[in-house]
Amino acid sequence: MYDKSQATGIFTAAQSGLQSSLQYLFTTNKDGVDRTTLNNAIYNNTTGTNTSFFQMINNQFATLDKNNDGVLSADEANQMVTDVSSGLTRDQVLQMRASGAIDEELANKIVANFSKMDTNGDGRVSEAEINAYCLDEDVKGKQDEQTKLTIKNMSLYYDVDTDDDVKES
Repeated sequence: MYDKSQATGIFTAAQSGLQSSLQYLFTTNKDGVDRTTLNNAIYNNTTGTNTSFFQMINNQFATLDKNNDGVLSADEANQMVTDVSSGLTRDQVLQMRASGAIDEELANKIVANFSKMDTNGDGRVSEAEINAYCLDEDVKGKQDEQTKLTIKNMSLYYDVDTDDDVKES
């Protein structure tokens, strides 16, 4: 049975990881973070921070740098945390799965069914979309189980073996 806390865990992990990465970056770079600083954080990480979050920031650097000055301000970078709370892109899920930051089984399900989960077509899956998809899958699974049980019980009633043809009396 699907546990809704799994989806919550993904978003909590993403927000927490991004916030701690950004806090580290902006503690020593109050005027902003350029790509060199970000790459140094990725390759010389001594903070114990999961590098996948630095990589997520790096991969989306051009999108985050709204004024195109080559430097991420704290406001620009924090926008990513806000965006993550409304949904994750397929690439973000892949990056988090690769780093072990999120549950691999659920991440695989999200990646494999991303377009089905993204019901509003915004290129992101929200916690609600993940929950709705997984709960719907659970319901379909239970309906299939019920159908099999009904067929088996009817077969017993009519003295029919469900694995073979009709039994002879």
